[in-house]
Amino acid sequence: MSTDPLIDRLATGLRPVRRRTPWRDATILLALGVIEIVFVLKLGLMRPDMPHAMGMPSFWWKAASLAVIAAVGGTTALLSLDPTRSPRRGLRIVGMLALAALAFGWLVDVLQAGPAVLWQRLDPAHGIVCARKIVELSLPAVLALGLFARRGAPVD
Repeated sequence: MSTDPLIDRLATGLRPVRRRTPWRDATILLALGVIEIVFVLKLGLMRPDMPHAMGMPSFWWKAASLAVIAAVGGTTALLSLDPTRSPRRGLRIVGMLALAALAFGWLVDVLQAGPAVLWQRLDPAHGIVCARKIVELSLPAVLALGLFARRGAPVD
């Protein structure tokens, strides 16, 4: 059975895909980060007691750990766009960083405010509100993933 006619039918109308550049993809990720911050500010999802919160060590630990996780995650995302590289190592690092940030953040909270505050924050009623905010703030990232996937892999 000859597959040449099938290949010819599938190949008609194909065009080359524009080559990806890491700087362009990094710019897109940075723009999405800015959009995310604008969403937080415009939707009013920021803490109402932000000046007080900024004086707490736990706030700065959480902000710094999220920045590190975002940087490692963004780098992993950019490197995984290369079809010859696997993102597994970077994803493992991001997972370990997230677990370490969570554990150390809980420790900072317990040392700062006591165990009662930690149990109050882990209350399921607060979790539903938090899950809703996470879904709202994840929409730009999902759109970015769709944008990157739609652009396709480069053709040599």
